[in-house]
Amino acid sequence: LFFSPLFFLFPFFFFLIMSVSTEVSIPPECRDAIAAVRDDESPTSWVALTYESGSLSDLTVLASGTDEDGQGRAGDALRDALDSTKIIFALVRTTEQIDDTTAIKFCFVHFVGESCDAKLRQRQTVHSGSVREIFEPFHGSISADGPDEISHEIIDDVIQTTSGRKTRVRDEAAAGAISQGAASSQQAVMGSAPSKGNLSKLGTLARGTRAEDRVDKQKSSTQVVPKKLGNVNVDDIDTIQQAIRDVRSDANDANWVVLTYVAGAKPDTLTLKGVGAGGVDEMLSHLDESNTYYCLSRHTDKIDDSITVKFAFVKYIGPKTPRMLKARMSTHKGAIEDIFGQAHVSLNTEEIEEVTEAA
Repeated sequence: LFFSPLFFLFPFFFFLIMSVSTEVSIPPECRDAIAAVRDDESPTSWVALTYESGSLSDLTVLASGTDEDGQGRAGDALRDALDSTKIIFALVRTTEQIDDTTAIKFCFVHFVGESCDAKLRQRQTVHSGSVREIFEPFHGSISADGPDEISHEIIDDVIQTTSGRKTRVRDEAAAGAISQGAASSQQAVMGSAPSKGNLSKLGTLARGTRAEDRVDKQKSSTQVVPKKLGNVNVDDIDTIQQAIRDVRSDANDANWVVLTYVAGAKPDTLTLKGVGAGGVDEMLSHLDESNTYYCLSRHTDKIDDSITVKFAFVKYIGPKTPRMLKARMSTHKGAIEDIFGQAHVSLNTEEIEEVTEAA
């Protein structure tokens, strides 16, 4: 063994294994700082942890503090401590008035600075689950990459939305108008479910017609009641699921589908933006800066004599997406995964240029 070439490579392999360790070091001072936020007798209302300088595994306390002005605005104080070059895990204590009772609530914040080191950005995805556990339990969570996504109002909104205590009830007339408009748009885009033998409407869309330009001027006689999945409503779930099945089906030409949020709908409501057979470029024509879009695209590749099919999931966050919506989107993750299912590749981006066939 001593004369084997593998013997001399052992130190290299040992270093490689150690360098990709998934363990994260959380020292006692970090745990104590979190405990202080949870202590009703402590004035500390927020704490932020980050990686030690030059480390890919050791956490340290970045900052902690009390309410900014004594009025329960710890979220604003945390926002001021954010650093775009760092990965930050934070806990914020706030209060919620329920009838005559003041309830203590906690919000977990996962901040990935836009200018943080690429290796650190990759490593934190491995650590996030372990780190999240030391902050549990909490009443709401936020994933953010910009300081404008964190504030007292946003944290309160996320907590109230997650708990279901925030009143977000549309009156019957407004609900009908939104549902009818979405249903008309979806019927214009989809028609009957596009099958291999019935692609006339799909073909029209594939030539570049945008979904919103095909809204039937006649109101639909059937009102579609949005279905609630987790913390988000889904407008006409049957049509959406059929569109996704079409993209996944070997017997169908559809190769992309896009969902987005109904503008101004309360609660947040997902709707079908479009479905087509024109590939990634056509899919991109349905995205713009004003909203966030969830996309599934189908790709085929010929290797020797075999045809392989793979699916890519894309979440595009338009830079003009309403700030409060961006904060709440982290609570929609479970519903989105349930709707789309598994994909071979996932891309979360705010840069439309990153969404290409090659990517």
